[in-house]
Amino acid sequence: MKKRIWFIINPISGVGKKNTIPKLIHQHLNHLLFDHEVIYSQYAKHATIIAQQAADINVDIVCAVGGDGSVHDVCAALIHTSTTLAILPAGSGNGLARHLKISTNLIKAIQLINRHSVLEIDVLKANDVIFVNAGGYGFDAVVSKTFSQQKNRGLKTYIKASLKEFFKFKPIEVRIQIDNEEQIIR
Repeated sequence: MKKRIWFIINPISGVGKKNTIPKLIHQHLNHLLFDHEVIYSQYAKHATIIAQQAADINVDIVCAVGGDGSVHDVCAALIHTSTTLAILPAGSGNGLARHLKISTNLIKAIQLINRHSVLEIDVLKANDVIFVNAGGYGFDAVVSKTFSQQKNRGLKTYIKASLKEFFKFKPIEVRIQIDNEEQIIR
């Protein structure tokens, strides 16, 4: 029986053109194994809503097509469901995909989906917020937020966001409680 897979494309992630991806999917996805749909997210967190809808109707696989933010948004909706996350790395950094050894060559990444090899990953939940791949507080979180609000993507934009925030950042104190033991980090 064929598996259903939804590809959720973030049209603003990364620096490449997302209009070529549906054609690559059509050309390289094994159509004997998969029925697929391509859906473009239209606003922030829209991918989470789409992924939740997919899980609700038991779509087998939802593929995040974008960067780490896109992967996070899709993954957050799939936790504790029977729907599997797949990744086509099309973002600026693609940290989780690189860590999982998913090729940034989209054809090779699609071929990996065809092999349907699955592994479990851990996620973190802190203050009711899900963290996939990485989470931060302090300077790195401020830079990530500033970067996410920029129109352009890529290393140059990330460096500009880092420099902008560096000169105005004020360190914060964080209290972490794990198993009733509290630590203060400055």
